[in-house]
Amino acid sequence: MCCTDVTVRAGRGLLFDLPEEKITCICRKREFLATLWPVFVFPAVKKPGCYHNKLLKEEENTMDPMIFMRAVVISAVLAVPGWSQAATYSLFASLDGLQEVPPVATPGTGTGVMTYDDVSNLLSWNITFSDLIGTTTDAHFHGPAAFGVSAGVQVPISIPLGVTSGMASGSATISDTQETQLLSDLWYINIHTNFKTGGEIRGQVQVVPIPAAVWLFGSGLLGLAALARRRKS
Repeated sequence: MCCTDVTVRAGRGLLFDLPEEKITCICRKREFLATLWPVFVFPAVKKPGCYHNKLLKEEENTMDPMIFMRAVVISAVLAVPGWSQAATYSLFASLDGLQEVPPVATPGTGTGVMTYDDVSNLLSWNITFSDLIGTTTDAHFHGPAAFGVSAGVQVPISIPLGVTSGMASGSATISDTQETQLLSDLWYINIHTNFKTGGEIRGQVQVVPIPAAVWLFGSGLLGLAALARRRKS
């Protein structure tokens, strides 16, 4: 069976580089893979004629190890929460006076640990704070705003009032627009006191990065791919 006129050319892919000598024509299986993953697998270019004789005999019945590794890596990436259709996000905020606008000189600090379910649109939080100069009067999630910018209230936070240290837990269902702002790191937590009614401590809410273990897994796959390439050469 003769191959098509689409051939693999040497070049850079997203995950791997193709060696110069790996210039072969594409049989139906490769053309199919190129259709599925044109960026991840390899670049393709139209060339006249048939170069079927350049394919090794065993390649006709086995998948290229590099193609297989690309498929595994892509599957792992797509399985990462946040890159699939449904996910629970982890978020974090570190509160202090320096993030207030303008900055506030205070020994007060705080920490916010949150989760967000993008199916139910439920935002849940646990917030702790301590060493405030004033006593608490209110607290909110504000946004949309980046660091150094003020914004209006998005979600109220129920906290113990009249204290300088404490903790607060709660949850709220937010809108799709609010979700976009939240997951773009455009919300912040603001704790108000009678010392600074506009807010004594503030902390930007940020999505926790993908766990390092996922990247370690990916690095291991890349290492296996490099070994496979070395063995083939």
